[in-house]
Amino acid sequence: SGELRMVDICLDIRDDMYKKVEIQFVATNLEKLKTEIQKLFGIATKYFKHVEFTTSSGEGEGVLTDATDWDFLVEEVDLMTVITGLDGELPVVQEVMDAWKEKNHWGKDPATHPPLSKRVIIKRPTGASDWDSSQLIDKIKGCIYGQALGDAFGLATEFMGKAEAASIYGAKGEKLTTFADITQDKHRSRWQKGDWTDDTDQFIVLLDCLLRYSSEEETTTEESATTSLTVGTIDPVDCAAELHAWRNEGWPELGDKVGMGIGMTVNGVLEHPMYLADPHLASFCQWVDSGKVMAANGAVMRTGILGVLPFWDEDKVLKNAVAACKITHWDDRCVTSCAYISLLISHLLQGHTNPSLLLNQVFENVWHLVENPAELRLHTHAASLADLKLSDEGKIGYTYKSVGSACWALREGTKRLADAKWEYGFLGKGPPATGAKIFKEIIKEITMEAGDADSNACVAGAVLGTWVGYSALPHDLIETMPNKKWLDTKVDRLLEAMSLSK
Repeated sequence: SGELRMVDICLDIRDDMYKKVEIQFVATNLEKLKTEIQKLFGIATKYFKHVEFTTSSGEGEGVLTDATDWDFLVEEVDLMTVITGLDGELPVVQEVMDAWKEKNHWGKDPATHPPLSKRVIIKRPTGASDWDSSQLIDKIKGCIYGQALGDAFGLATEFMGKAEAASIYGAKGEKLTTFADITQDKHRSRWQKGDWTDDTDQFIVLLDCLLRYSSEEETTTEESATTSLTVGTIDPVDCAAELHAWRNEGWPELGDKVGMGIGMTVNGVLEHPMYLADPHLASFCQWVDSGKVMAANGAVMRTGILGVLPFWDEDKVLKNAVAACKITHWDDRCVTSCAYISLLISHLLQGHTNPSLLLNQVFENVWHLVENPAELRLHTHAASLADLKLSDEGKIGYTYKSVGSACWALREGTKRLADAKWEYGFLGKGPPATGAKIFKEIIKEITMEAGDADSNACVAGAVLGTWVGYSALPHDLIETMPNKKWLDTKVDRLLEAMSLSK
């Protein structure tokens, strides 16, 4: 019905004599909550002596923390020895999850996840951007197709070393000019030439999640469209369900069987038994199990779209970035990376055009999120790609490398365009370099650094694409992407939701 959703299961183990589980729900109908919890007691009380439920109304008017306030009580039963410790087996967790999956209270329940075909709009405030509508459309499309282009092009050298990449494509990538030039080894042959990888697939998952809406908060403004207060908001549980579904199925309409190319960090979190109930808890547990050192780029590679909607509300962009990051990546370096890239793109869409000032401003907005901001700044202000050491063995997937690649791309792109305009305007050295030429040059240079090239290039592509705009991207590459028409429909729906015509 969408009136009840389990959002948290917490286990409290203090010693061998005291163990407690807390199961948290969000409900819009407390009578419905009572009925459903009575059913759930039959499962939970088989294993636990103390079962407590915390509920909040759909209007957020309060919290009930004591089940004894109601007309049914938790029966105390002898605690069965099913919990052997924090790393032990928790049969109740799986049984609870299985019971709720059958009722479709998460995942693909059409009641809680309205079909994407329904028109939904969100109003942009007056003065949200210095760009006019046509320029803003161009910038937004530049972000999305720039992401996809960087991903598809970067696949050419993903997981290679620099020497191997140079041996195949030439020292400066002379033999890599189109998607047709990408070598087809065991890894790369899993994708069609010109197709993007899991990096952009997950970017699109987040795009879909941004366009979800809540029927509890909508008001009709025209005959066939809905204005929603929840469009542009990331719900971690909803987002986790969508990511989990993509991992298992891919995009069936494109002929996928599974989500291909998923990284170890993301897959490990998705395998956690608590993931669909509380993705942030699952992510935290995975991070703790790693020794609290895991800071991979699997979250930042998908985060660029969070800077697009709602780009005018920086607080919300930041909250969305943190919420979406933590469904798979808990480390503060990952969180800060996502916040940085999302805010960078939102600022570009607002109309900021000075890269040096902008990079400093965004750094000031996020440095407090991370324990060691100096390391972040070393990457965001790296003087060259060489300084980022993108192909360092054993470190290629580090989240700051992707952030640094994007920041370098923005600074370098601005510089090259300014140099080209000066040479053409004042020295008469020939036609000016176009945005497409600069975009392709910079993405190729990142690609030829090898390492986790598709992730570095897609983040750089999203930022650089926002800056140059869709009209200035290399359309010879865009038109050869095999799934461009499918992506077009996603982009069109986003623009419609933002009250922007084509």
